[in-house]
Amino acid sequence: MTLRMHTRPVALAAVVLALVLLLPVSAAADTPLTHSGTRGVHGLIDSQEDPAATCHYDSNFQLKKVVVRAPIVYARNTGSGTQVATVGWRFRVQYSSGLGFSDAKTTSIVKSSATDSRPAAFTARSVSFTNAAEIEYRVRVDMFWYDSHGHQIGKATHAPDWYGWVATSHGSGIEHTNVCGPTA
Repeated sequence: MTLRMHTRPVALAAVVLALVLLLPVSAAADTPLTHSGTRGVHGLIDSQEDPAATCHYDSNFQLKKVVVRAPIVYARNTGSGTQVATVGWRFRVQYSSGLGFSDAKTTSIVKSSATDSRPAAFTARSVSFTNAAEIEYRVRVDMFWYDSHGHQIGKATHAPDWYGWVATSHGSGIEHTNVCGPTA
């Protein structure tokens, strides 16, 4: 019994240590914006090698599509044993009107099961644009936690710090910036 009581904290410490070691390389570049309620470990995979968001443009640099990598979202650790819970995510593409940013497109919330030692198996998602204005766009990623009755109990919003861009006939790039597209 004593061995079992010490195994759980050691396993949790190993998971946390692994995240601490991995996050600076692959996911620590994202910017946490807001947090509310109770949440599990979470973050974006966002680096120069693997930007969290990629914006696709046509040959006239008109925005056509935004692809966002799935976040890493774990269930809350609420005690001994493996915790299983429903978590979710969505992203919002915002545009600047010159007076701040507003939502241009918002995806639906995708939900999945996660544990406190295994993140949800989310995949990348995208939204397409037709006749998008030539203005600044940015991405916000919302992550959610739910109780056993399906009620939201926590939320976190993060922003990518790295954006990839692809433009027909103009190549591609990755930039450390707070908006989509090439800055030069």
